[in-house]
Amino acid sequence: MVIGFAACLFSVEQTFAQLKLDEAGKLNLFQDFRFRLEQDWNSHRADGTMRSDRGRARIRVRTKLQYSPTPLLTLGIRIRTGSTGSQQASHLTIYDFNSNPNGDYHLLPDQWYARVSGTRAWAWAGRNGLPVWKQNEFLWDDDVIPIGLAAGYTHTGESAQISVNSGYFLLPDGGIGVNGRVLVGQVVSAIKTE
Repeated sequence: MVIGFAACLFSVEQTFAQLKLDEAGKLNLFQDFRFRLEQDWNSHRADGTMRSDRGRARIRVRTKLQYSPTPLLTLGIRIRTGSTGSQQASHLTIYDFNSNPNGDYHLLPDQWYARVSGTRAWAWAGRNGLPVWKQNEFLWDDDVIPIGLAAGYTHTGESAQISVNSGYFLLPDGGIGVNGRVLVGQVVSAIKTE
């Protein structure tokens, strides 16, 4: 019970900050930091072999600079901690309590984009999150960030809204490389209920 209570107390601590860097609010800095203690029992490596039990302290740091010179145009870049070998893992092991290796410490550019948005339509080019509606991360993890072109359009009526989202992307392979392509299209409808 004491271990469970301690794990709840120290498992995740996250802070987030948004700073306006100019008076007009066109240049913004976003940062988040996460610290967590992990205990890993009876897990498997990627090749299927058993891994030794381990306890470790991990961090994640992300910093994003966003510039909106006009209401229609937004430019952004984000860097994060992580391994160049993984497109998803943004956490770094800063201390392993079982003397396992800590891994590499890298800063990676995981987002860079130019986005144009109007009242109903939008488009972006670069490396940004997958531009489709999803209920959760079951089909696509938000930490996997493709490179490509995307566009969307939304029509809102009196009792319903229909959105069309599309994109053509290069798929990430590790933190920097690419491997494969995907064409994505989606129609989303929402109906107002009373």
